Amino acid sequence: MKFIPKIVDDQFLIKVLHYQVTPEEKEFFDSWLQESDEHKEEFGNFILLWDKIGKARIPAPPDPEKQFENILNEINARRKTPVDLIHRNEATININTSDNYQADISLVDKISTGLSWSLKIAASLFIIFSFYWIITERYYYKPVSIEPVSVNNQVKEKIEYKATTRNGERLTISLPDGTMIYLNSNSRVVYPREFESTQRIVKLTGEAYFKVTSDASRPFKVITGSTVTEVVGTEFNIKYRKDNLNVVVAKGIVRTFKEKSNKFVQLTKGQMVSFSPQKGFSRPANVNLHEYIAWRENKMAFKGTPLKEVMNEIEMFYNVTVVFDSAANKNKKLTGLFDADSLDYILSAISISMDVDIVREGNIIKIH
Repeated sequence: MKFIPKIVDDQFLIKVLHYQVTPEEKEFFDSWLQESDEHKEEFGNFILLWDKIGKARIPAPPDPEKQFENILNEINARRKTPVDLIHRNEATININTSDNYQADISLVDKISTGLSWSLKIAASLFIIFSFYWIITERYYYKPVSIEPVSVNNQVKEKIEYKATTRNGERLTISLPDGTMIYLNSNSRVVYPREFESTQRIVKLTGEAYFKVTSDASRPFKVITGSTVTEVVGTEFNIKYRKDNLNVVVAKGIVRTFKEKSNKFVQLTKGQMVSFSPQKGFSRPANVNLHEYIAWRENKMAFKGTPLKEVMNEIEMFYNVTVVFDSAANKNKKLTGLFDADSLDYILSAISISMDVDIVREGNIIKIH
């Protein structure tokens, strides 16, 4: 029987962010997240702190023994001057919001002159410093980033954040209003630190699943190129790649329209609409919801999809490169639902069902 944690601590949240949890742990986490607004806020703050630390300048790898010796020397030096004890460590984060964004993080520690307290604080500082290094060293080189992209110095400073995923990555984002965004691979979303009083606007390129917190006084809008999808409180999936848009509704009612247009398409649960610059909006169609949000359940679904598009999805999902030896194979159509836990299993199933030879060499997949 697999172990499922009884508490949600920092280490468990790190596993969640890196998609290293089991299905049972994921179910436990989703249940915990929905228990209260406090949990959503806690997870959102953890994401922001985690990613801000990831953008910090990285020092040379520390020598633990040397660092501990330096801390003890500092304590001995401070013992000569009385200092009031403060029972906390203050983390100061200085954010430069210029184009070359960087975050400088420093720990400001104030300690007493008592020897026993000094030793305790020395140990605490050593643990904090080591944990800080583990976080920065492990996460700094991760492509996922959340950073300020624009500042408007008017009556009130307006800061927007940009969250980006590359191939093989997915990201969960908690917005200021409690709305959750599940960002798929090779996608980008831009959102404000604080929403306006009359509306909530985010911008999306790629694919994301939204769980929108209901607020009738502030409609939630997702801008995708020249189109806008508007809701009050609902759940839906948006896929916007190469100027083509697909919107699928899981709960509630969604409206989508072109910017500066009074005409809109309204969707309810289980309906989908598509848009392209050439054809405009399609008619709403009833669809199998699971086929369009399979990626949220770590699955891949295709229905009459050309093999070229199938492989594009596989490239993004698994961060691999696919090479076709024959252009004729690109147009073969695939229908099926696959568990995404094993790429080799999916490739084997495609090879058998479509009568093609597939060879995988590391991150390179060749189709003959």
